[in-house]
Amino acid sequence: MRAYDSIAEEYRDSKQLPFRDHLERYTLTNADGRRFLFDNFYLTPETCEVALHKAGFKGFGWVDVRLHPSQKGNPFRDDFLSNPPIPALTATR
Repeated sequence: MRAYDSIAEEYRDSKQLPFRDHLERYTLTNADGRRFLFDNFYLTPETCEVALHKAGFKGFGWVDVRLHPSQKGNPFRDDFLSNPPIPALTATR
């Protein structure tokens, strides 16, 4: 069992408390060195689908998070991908 599996549900639910602005703040670096920040909120898949539909998107789906092949074999990244905390999606208008 992974270190956080036993508390995952309580941890996720605690992030929904009204005083929380965001779940986690991430900084990612692109291959060219540019960095970007984003806040990761927990939204159910149904909530995302309703919001996309209301915004006029017709086709959407969930996409697995993947690494660039040069990053494989990195223990941190391998562990991250074994249970990624950030989903990705694709949508068309």
